Amino acid sequence: MHSNHATIGIIGGLGPRAGAYVYERLVRMTPARSDQEHPEVVLLSRPFPSRIAHLVGAAESPEPHLVNAVRSLQAVGCRVVALASATTHAYREAIQRQTNATVVDGVRTVADLLARSDAVRTVVICTIASRRIGIFERSWPRELGIAYPDEDDQPVIDGLIDRVKSGNSHPSDGATLRRLVRRYTADGAACVLGCTELPVLWQPEGSTSRVVSVSDAIAAAALVAAGYLRLDDHAVQR
Repeated sequence: MHSNHATIGIIGGLGPRAGAYVYERLVRMTPARSDQEHPEVVLLSRPFPSRIAHLVGAAESPEPHLVNAVRSLQAVGCRVVALASATTHAYREAIQRQTNATVVDGVRTVADLLARSDAVRTVVICTIASRRIGIFERSWPRELGIAYPDEDDQPVIDGLIDRVKSGNSHPSDGATLRRLVRRYTADGAACVLGCTELPVLWQPEGSTSRVVSVSDAIAAAALVAAGYLRLDDHAVQR
């Protein structure tokens, strides 16, 4: 590892495919020309209690388990930590306070990327928990309008997310996601794939300039914090 770069820890298992995908995007987005120029990364994947169930009041808090996971990563030298889940960002500040780790804010990075674009309105496709507690609104640019899919579409979105988590996604799920994105960007709005399960399904057709992946934003935030990348308009294009 380069002496001026930090080791990156990724908290996976949120779910597992989403964590693996965030790592894949991190590798692709690293401006490296050889194996030796890539960052040192530790991917820790554990079966955490459901964040969605806790945030809607139906299960135990995953926070102590997440804190222990970050401490495990710190014990092996990780100074930068990425939560491979947008919903889990609800616990980010509490985790950071208890561990003093640099827990990157991928949701704020989504907002930063959109603020640099010409978007004036954005539709965020995400979990019902992220939507209810306003995960994205916490750092949203005032000048950028935010909206969510119609309530009738939320069960469809939840089904897509659940099938990725269970390993039972189907090629038709990608087509369903593309149809949703086309519909919500038809009037010129930008679209955020605001759950890390959704980019796993995403197969873009044509230009992707109006689609921002939270997985890419999380990976970019980790690379910026570790000293491998500067956040610019090309950070999620590699």
